[in-house]
Formats: sequence, C-alpha cells, structure tokens
Amino acid sequence: MGYYQELDECRGADRDAAEAFAEAFAEEKRRSLASAVPRMRQARQAALVAAVGSDIACPVFGRQHRKTTAAKVFCSNGRTRRGGNCKDRFWNLVDEGRRDRAAGIQRDRRDG
Repeated sequence: MGYYQELDECRGADRDAAEAFAEAFAEEKRRSLASAVPRMRQARQAALVAAVGSDIACPVFGRQHRKTTAAKVFCSNGRTRRGGNCKDRFWNLVDEGRRDRAAGIQRDRRDG
C-alpha cells in the first residue's frame, strides 16, 4: 500500500468522524434552541403587556431596557452602533422551519 493510498484512507476515516461529530453537534444545538423557545415566547408576552415607561427584558438576550413605545419589545432592531437585530433573531428561532438556517446548522438536502 502506497503512502497516498494510506493518506486517502486516513482522510476518509477522519471525514466520517468529522461528519458524525458535526451531526451530533447540530442535533445538540437544535435541542438547545428548541428548549429556549418557550422562555422567549413568555418573555415576549410579558414585554407586550408591560406599561410604557417600565423596564422590560429582551426576549432574546434578557437585557433590561426601558419600554419607550407600546410596540417596543426587543432591545435592538438593527439600528444601534453595536448592530444586532433581536426581533429577526426571535422570529428566526421561534419559527421551526427557519431555526436551523438561522442557527447556521447545515441540513442534508434529502431531509427536506
């Protein structure tokens, strides 16, 4: 057996191990995100019913901020110097169909 053939076999074994690890990591991330959704929904509902001028927690990050308008729920909406968009992140994580894509999890195209 030549050097390059051995190298290819090792790379194949490494690739299989890497793919198995990536799939296990993605599944753990899916479960973690799915378990956070009920807390996020509950925090959003509490922020919606809070009075204007009160301090509320961002449903995504839990950061405290003042509710300045009746519709203010999230701590950012992409208009801050730090960037970020909690509203988009919330809806991407709550919607099961968008969760994997938003979290950066690669799915096998055959899975749908």
